Amino acid sequence: MVYRLFRGLLLIGILISPMAIADMYQQRPAIRIGVLSFDDINKDIYRWQPTIDYLNQRFPQYQFTLVIGDIKSIDQLVSSETIDFAITNGVKFLMYQNQHEVVRMLNLKRLHADPQFAIGSTVIARSDIPDITNWNEIRDKNIIATTPQAFGGFQIIKREWLKSGIDPIRDFPYLRFVGLPQESLLSQLANREADIAILPTCVLEQAIKSGHFSPGQFKVLDIYPQTTLPCQSSTPLYPYWTLSRMKHVHEQLASEIAQALLSIKSDDVPAVQGNYQGWTVPINDSSIIGLITDL
Repeated sequence: MVYRLFRGLLLIGILISPMAIADMYQQRPAIRIGVLSFDDINKDIYRWQPTIDYLNQRFPQYQFTLVIGDIKSIDQLVSSETIDFAITNGVKFLMYQNQHEVVRMLNLKRLHADPQFAIGSTVIARSDIPDITNWNEIRDKNIIATTPQAFGGFQIIKREWLKSGIDPIRDFPYLRFVGLPQESLLSQLANREADIAILPTCVLEQAIKSGHFSPGQFKVLDIYPQTTLPCQSSTPLYPYWTLSRMKHVHEQLASEIAQALLSIKSDDVPAVQGNYQGWTVPINDSSIIGLITDL
């Protein structure tokens, strides 16, 4: 952005120093949007930067900045109100609402999905692992997940296991949390370093579509019947990402930003590169409240 402005000034014969141009931008109020990441940071920058660019175009009086962080980082940024807005899963939003008085603004509309039923957990096994009739049959398996706080990557399936009388921490002795990125869990399966991986819905299909793996390498265990997503899930589905504002953000500014985001169409660059349909007004999150209660 600074480069384009500097080039334009040269074309009309006016020379302003880079420091002066930087000062011009520093005079614009900064608005920081934090995004919770469970994947490779470069993927998340690629995904969300066009949405930030769109807001900068719509509101040239402000400087919107993307802040990507893991759970610990976003927790700290919300607690200190270092960021102004946050895009997180529903569980984290409810925690922030309770602890820091954040206000929900919008929900993300996932591609090919009702925002009410947009994410679940997928339990993926190597193709040579025998099919199962119940979850007790995986007690002796080497199971991996990214982190205990991963929504689709652990918490949703944990709720289902608890309903079945299984405490995964207690009853699965070979369960390990191996960190990010998510796709590395599929590599561990393929390399026979693990038997079963827990990932959010559609991560497997996206990895296969990208050509990193072949369909015959893996299978999904205990497929849950659903017609909302074009992906296999092992659990019921829950609402997707939530946009919230910190309590210090003025309601008028939040309303203007919400209106701008609601105007994004599915074929606009932010949606195409962001892999979403658009945004919608807040949806019923009773299923997430139930999950939190059960966990």
